[in-house]
Amino acid sequence: MYNWTYTTNQTPYYTTSISCRETATKSSGTFEFQSGSLPKNALAQTERLLYQNLITPWNQNWGWARITLDEAEMNTINSYQQLGTVTHEVGHAMGLAHCPDTGRIMCQLGSGRFVFLPQVYDCQTVNHLY
Repeated sequence: MYNWTYTTNQTPYYTTSISCRETATKSSGTFEFQSGSLPKNALAQTERLLYQNLITPWNQNWGWARITLDEAEMNTINSYQQLGTVTHEVGHAMGLAHCPDTGRIMCQLGSGRFVFLPQVYDCQTVNHLY
């Protein structure tokens, strides 16, 4: 979350409208992180939900996002790639889609992404949404 909320004084030096805080109760959370098994070669997955129902995010708003990390698969990549993967999934939780530009966090790692932090255009897209 830090990589999306504190962007002004670190790369990409661009301010976003996002602020986050950790909650003590699950029911007040907007992002939920969990460990679990995913299909082969999948590092992580983000699902958007409204109440307890999975929704198609392009058709309606959601109330919260569940990010599942496959620890076995995550352990096959280096720490920068792990950080980039989690940061990428948080981007999905905020409503961002995949993009083909390998210099943006919303490009999939398997498609050649070489960055591990949000870039200016990623932050601009978040600001556009919020």
